[in-house]
Amino acid sequence: MTDLTAPLADNPAAPRSLRLPVVRISADSLAIPGLAALSAVLYFVNLTVSGYANTYYTMAAQAASQSWPALFFGALDGQGFITLDKPPLATALMGLAVKAFGLSSLSILAPQALLGVATVLVLYLAVRRSFGPAAALLAGVIMAVMPVAVLIFRYDNPDALLTFLLVAAAWALGRGLEDGRLRRALLAATLVGAGFLTKYLQAWLVLPAFALVWLLCAPVSLRRRIGGLVATGLTSRVAGGSRSSSSCRSAAGPTSAAARRTPRSSSSSATTASADCSATGRRARASARPSMGSPSAVPAPVVAHSAATRARFGCSTTSSADRSAGSCRS
Repeated sequence: MTDLTAPLADNPAAPRSLRLPVVRISADSLAIPGLAALSAVLYFVNLTVSGYANTYYTMAAQAASQSWPALFFGALDGQGFITLDKPPLATALMGLAVKAFGLSSLSILAPQALLGVATVLVLYLAVRRSFGPAAALLAGVIMAVMPVAVLIFRYDNPDALLTFLLVAAAWALGRGLEDGRLRRALLAATLVGAGFLTKYLQAWLVLPAFALVWLLCAPVSLRRRIGGLVATGLTSRVAGGSRSSSSCRSAAGPTSAAARRTPRSSSSSATTASADCSATGRRARASARPSMGSPSAVPAPVVAHSAATRARFGCSTTSSADRSAGSCRS
């Protein structure tokens, strides 16, 4: 006879269709949703208060949405005449968002906020495997609320993507140290190479620590450790270095050809404005931007923001020679 006073979930005589599923909720199962919610609130709420943020990268993202060569080579304009002083990966990501959703403050900044949420979660997963859920939760919370993290994940500088790639590389290396599989180390090297495509040598700051940890702690023979270091070094070079070099070479080529087609009086301005991979070249390209094409190619808010920035730093806006030379007061 069925005991109707017993709970249906614990009564084996109750019909299976009437048994209630037992849901056990642990603190570990709530950690990932909680961290995702916390970081999403910090990074997404009032995200568009910065407008177009750094208009230098906003213009590059717009150019990337208009032209595939501009996206691949990190050009500042849709014709690919002038390139950025940074590799193209960060602006390419924003360019794809602009291509999908149109140019707006949200389409520029939302990818950065998403990268912030992903960084917090990947850090939690990396720490949990080695030190447990409590330490992982503490690490995730500290990462999410750190003021510098809140800043970079709400702005369109390349640091958001760089941080995510390096944290993901640390996670992949940690997985490789568990079983000694080379493919995990190769994944970490590929992510570091992608970081080089985001902000050059800043991504390589972690390589000495990664190499030393693999050499000392990998659960394989010394010969395989050394072979793994060689393989990962080549992988990181192929994933990042060769592409970055070709990008800088491609930036110089079209400019030189354009300089040969222009009169002698404007050749020096074009050469000065296209000085790639230098801080001086960045100021010169930002000042020479209005001469790249029709003003309607850049949204009015971006133009106004750029003009205000130039005026604040004392950049000349009247003389084309001064604009090409990037004459701004320090």
